[in-house]
Amino acid sequence: MDWFAFDAEHSYGYGAGGSQATSQNGHSNMLYTYAATRPLRAVYFDGFSAEKKADGTLDMQDVLVSRDNTDEVRIADSERGELLCAWGKQYGIQGFVREEATFELLWCDFEDGVQM
Repeated sequence: MDWFAFDAEHSYGYGAGGSQATSQNGHSNMLYTYAATRPLRAVYFDGFSAEKKADGTLDMQDVLVSRDNTDEVRIADSERGELLCAWGKQYGIQGFVREEATFELLWCDFEDGVQM
């Protein structure tokens, strides 16, 4: 399970937290291009349900993975991703697209449906 970004500048943020080709710690970031090998099944979150803020905008994503909808504990993005993938597996969902400033894709299994 990992995140893809649809925009190159957004991608650099996943590669060691930098916004340039060389991260702040001096390591070089690499960009990879993936292509779908077949039609893919993904859930699309847009607008406020996609925004990563603590003031309720992630509620739709968290409702899907939480048994207790009143839980005020903020779920880390990596944990939310694992939980979304586990939830989606029972419905044949392989990934989740979020529309923020740009688009990002949580893909649950890199061995299934995509190739570099």
